[in-house]
Amino acid sequence: MKGWQRGVAIGIVFLMAVLIVFVIGLSGWFPSRDVKRWIESFNIPGNLTVASVAMDPLLRVRIKGGRWIPERNSYVTAVAFPFVQIRPSWAGLVSGRKEAVLSLAGDTARLSGIARSEEKKIHLSFQTEVPGKFPFPLQFAEGISLAGAWRIEADLTVDPQKTRGAVSGTGRVRVTAVRIRVRSTPLGPVTLSFKKGSFGFSLERSVLVFNKIHFTGDDLALEGEASLWIDPFTNAMTAKGTLYMRPGTGLVASNPRLNQIIRMLPRDARGNKLVF
Repeated sequence: MKGWQRGVAIGIVFLMAVLIVFVIGLSGWFPSRDVKRWIESFNIPGNLTVASVAMDPLLRVRIKGGRWIPERNSYVTAVAFPFVQIRPSWAGLVSGRKEAVLSLAGDTARLSGIARSEEKKIHLSFQTEVPGKFPFPLQFAEGISLAGAWRIEADLTVDPQKTRGAVSGTGRVRVTAVRIRVRSTPLGPVTLSFKKGSFGFSLERSVLVFNKIHFTGDDLALEGEASLWIDPFTNAMTAKGTLYMRPGTGLVASNPRLNQIIRMLPRDARGNKLVF
């Protein structure tokens, strides 16, 4: 078969596939309930739910009311995205790649990216289009509040075949004008403000590593690294890391007890050292 004939045949098959899916979208035959159950069955720690899944005639799958409730912890009660849209990547389909274009939106943020299927795994690459504002998309336990703006870029892989550690990958988060308030701690109420900050992260085998942590502000300058994981036997959150802190002039007024404790820690060129 000549090259132009092969191209025409591929084009006809592609158009027929688009037409069939278009008709399905118009007729309401899209298996919304089955797709909803499939999403909620992902092997990730915690509980994942969605309110609804639907497809429109333009082949856009729309997921509303996404909500992930992490396994037991004392700080974050849920991570929520009100709207997620997935549509085919036409360029990817023509070249034979299994790709889709992602859009994630909430009250104060918008993210976009690409989802790619390879070897029964799903690869996700996304970044912030419009900066988000805390607390979105996080929902905190009572007595904890967080304000400020954020940006994120990440590359993740989801392996549905794994029963634990199904999500892995790396990313980076940047924040500005951050203000953290915790009403009840062993030191009493704590309020910290940072002008800007950033950290990288990696996730592998259910271990979340924060690296190149760097925050600056009038209250405190902070850098270091930390790891979080869930004990497979007790399901309790465990943390380990090293932080270097340099108290600022604002910490004396905002958190005098915290200021005293930080200054009692061993000190080196990077600041007062906390190992946990």
